Amino acid sequence: MSSRSRPFPSISKAFDRAFEAALLLRPKHRELLADLILGSLPGPVELSPEWEAEIKRRVEEVESGKAKLIPPEEAFDGALRKTLQRRRKEMRSGRVRGVSAQESIRRLDRQAAKRRSR
Repeated sequence: MSSRSRPFPSISKAFDRAFEAALLLRPKHRELLADLILGSLPGPVELSPEWEAEIKRRVEEVESGKAKLIPPEEAFDGALRKTLQRRRKEMRSGRVRGVSAQESIRRLDRQAAKRRSR
């Protein structure tokens, strides 16, 4: 899998291999694997009363239909599109002098290659 299609930078060769192998599994097996991995993590974290109240409020909004849920793909696509539009506008206005998106991707790829070679 190329670093461009992965939603995160390379962590280690072993991690990359495990992630790529997991993606080859059927969806129900990936779900089972995810549940097993989550179950291996330490127990729940203590939340402040403020966070507990906020979580309760958000759950109630979702369950009542008041909150509009957006599929993750749409949310990420929209956020990326807005970021790129803002960045282009800033670069065109001269407020920001930066590198192109392609150059940024090349730099990220080089950084990932350096990490993999360590």
